[in-house]
Amino acid sequence: MSDPTPPPLPPGSSAEAKDPSARTPEQAYNFVADKIGGVPNVRAKDNVFQAVTVFVFAILGGIIGGATIGWWEGALLGGLGGIIGGTLLSGLVLMIIGLRRKS
Repeated sequence: MSDPTPPPLPPGSSAEAKDPSARTPEQAYNFVADKIGGVPNVRAKDNVFQAVTVFVFAILGGIIGGATIGWWEGALLGGLGGIIGGTLLSGLVLMIIGLRRKS
């Protein structure tokens, strides 16, 4: 009863998770990739999401460009525009998801 020290925290508590020294190297790398940037994202789920998004936008851009401008030139320009648009849009979505992830 006269012990002034508080009881130990249970494993997995929020105080332990916020301690940077308690992170594994992979968790530390993912934290830097999500919150700070400047390093490649190595999460397979994020990379698959971005690849599928860019592929779908490239196909749609090629179809729309081929139908409106002309077959070869329109399809190539539309596909290029789809790749650029899909990369920017999926990157924006992944940036927002990364900032909102609990680390």
